Amino acid sequence: MRRLASRALHVVIIAACGGTAGVAAAQIVPHTLKPTPSLRVTRPVMTTVPAKPWISRNATFVWDKRGAPASRCSLDRRRWKDCVSPRAYRNLALGTHVFRVRGVDGSRRSSVNRFTWTIARGLPPARPVLDETPEANTISTDAIFVFDVPAGMKHECTLDSSGWQRCSNPAVYAGLGVGAHTFCVRSVSAAGIPSTPSCKSWFIHSPVDPSGTPTPTPPVSAALGITGDLPTTLAPGVGGTVAVRITNPFSIPLTVTALTITVVPGSSNLGCDGSSNLRVEQSNLAGGAVSVVVLAGGSVVLPAQGATAPRVTMRDLPSNQDACKGASFAVSYAAAGSG
Repeated sequence: MRRLASRALHVVIIAACGGTAGVAAAQIVPHTLKPTPSLRVTRPVMTTVPAKPWISRNATFVWDKRGAPASRCSLDRRRWKDCVSPRAYRNLALGTHVFRVRGVDGSRRSSVNRFTWTIARGLPPARPVLDETPEANTISTDAIFVFDVPAGMKHECTLDSSGWQRCSNPAVYAGLGVGAHTFCVRSVSAAGIPSTPSCKSWFIHSPVDPSGTPTPTPPVSAALGITGDLPTTLAPGVGGTVAVRITNPFSIPLTVTALTITVVPGSSNLGCDGSSNLRVEQSNLAGGAVSVVVLAGGSVVLPAQGATAPRVTMRDLPSNQDACKGASFAVSYAAAGSG
């Protein structure tokens, strides 16, 4: 269909007679046309789809209709049906599935948005073996990790809970800061199922300056005893306070100036990763705003001395979280202080 111009020229003929000869004059009158309304229906935009690893037989889809009055959905090429967002499916078969959605406005419909995924058996691959790692206590700010990954598997790494990402082998890090660090590597199958991670923690101490004078006493967080307990049963939107106990094994008092808690990636049920399903609210010790004194041979349970306890809450996600039923999560602690 050709689009009409917004302005058209109308010619009006004015006739005038003089003698026997007729004289015609043309007057040009501008006329504005109203724009033709769009007949298109905007395609919906999916905002939530099944996340890897695709091992759950349940799937939930969320989409933005983008102004369309209604939506229609189709699963695995079945006939189109009216649907609303979110749309959940249960007990799907293993194999490849296709979800399609489109906007509908009366007899008009949008183009189709689709998502394809393959549900595989939830068998994790063997975890990598760490062959070379830094010393447990070192002054080097560089670190090299060499590992063996099962044949045919990809691998991903994370440093200090920075998030899983593809990495080289060996994995090389330079210019790390003084303090505690943790490196983890995991295998990933072709279906996107991760293995149990292999991890290494080590501590970088401050070096001696060129004059031979030692720098201030390095943190002793690697020697502190830190345990925690969460008595609350987690559920979507429900959390609880972690009662963290800091134990001082030394014969002198220790001042703890920093404390963080991290959910160990891959430590729970398959399809229920802690980083995506749990929200951690750190103690105010994490920011160094307060400090806690632990007497020689004694212990302190947070909250105490103005320091708050960390809190863990299960996120209430629009996607399916059935894989987290009955799950347990491992956490790691890092603390720093002086004595």
